Amino acid sequence: MSYTAQSLRGHRGAVTHLATSSSRAQLLSSSEDSSCRLWDIRTNNHRAVRCLTGFAADAVTCAVFSPIDEYRLYASAGVCVYEFDLRKSDSILLLCAASVMSSADGSEGELNQLSVRSDGSRISCAGDDGMVRVFSTESPDLLEEISSLPVHDSVGTAVRYLPASSHALSGGCDCTVRRLDLEASEILRTLQVGTIAGAAQNVNPPFVHALDVDAEGLLAAVGVGNGNVLLLDPSSEDVLATLSAHQSAVASVVWRPGTSYLWTGGGEDRCIFLWDAALALAVDGNDDGDGDGDGDAVTAEMLSHLKDSGHQQSKASEADVASEEAADEDNQIPLLHISHPHRINSLAVAADLPGSVFVADESDVIALYLLRQ
Repeated sequence: MSYTAQSLRGHRGAVTHLATSSSRAQLLSSSEDSSCRLWDIRTNNHRAVRCLTGFAADAVTCAVFSPIDEYRLYASAGVCVYEFDLRKSDSILLLCAASVMSSADGSEGELNQLSVRSDGSRISCAGDDGMVRVFSTESPDLLEEISSLPVHDSVGTAVRYLPASSHALSGGCDCTVRRLDLEASEILRTLQVGTIAGAAQNVNPPFVHALDVDAEGLLAAVGVGNGNVLLLDPSSEDVLATLSAHQSAVASVVWRPGTSYLWTGGGEDRCIFLWDAALALAVDGNDDGDGDGDGDAVTAEMLSHLKDSGHQQSKASEADVASEEAADEDNQIPLLHISHPHRINSLAVAADLPGSVFVADESDVIALYLLRQ
């Protein structure tokens, strides 16, 4: 198995987050250089076509597309959420400053990951103070914070809406994943992914750093500080399987849409892995959280969804270059390992580029790895 690497250059600071458009061949990046850039990924040039500026804070922590209007973008920087409409200009259309923001240690905090509900009407955002805030986009002239829910006892690192739902999953540095009803402002369920061995532990504590939910809402991936990636049932938060290959905190996880393939990126270990969740669940479905080892949490619906609509359909892309020998030996072995030169911040995949992954890191260059058959 082999791959080629390409570079996307334009930022002047570390790239913090990446997102791709589901219907247009575009990549959106945010950076510590106080800008967002929009990239055309239809050709090998992969050039930046727009640069969005005007942020009050130095670093833009996250930027995402609206799922119903991909000319509309949202970004977080400092304590503000920003809205752009690319049909009008490169200037900020609307902005909303969050309510009181301070981190758990009393220092100035910021907003972290954004997630937009599938109908485009709400934006949720995890913050340094452990709150998950919800902003309404329903008014064309107002971006408004409508609720703030105290969720985590420490920094809130990640939040993700479930498909076609007001429910979301959030993760934080309190070592928990929580299922939320953001319309009712309620915490529905809590999963403790680990504990810190004493107040002085500072080597790979099991903080939740990243999470993603597959397109059907049947499976969630959670990147943890101890290097593990947990596969969860979002409805019950049962742990269905644990993927163990990273040697340090998992900084980013992303599903390839319509498949059972999962990309994971580590921070300090600078490693990128490609996994087949269908294979992992078939072997490790006994880790269902009830301690009886019978794998009853891995439902027939999940395996059917992953194997039929994912694993089979994607054989022409990632699976063609996957190591069948490794999969036969141990279905928990990653299909691919890429050693990256810098600490990883974010991964993204594009439907127009099967068998590829974009990588943002502590440098000002975005990497693109293309698998070769």
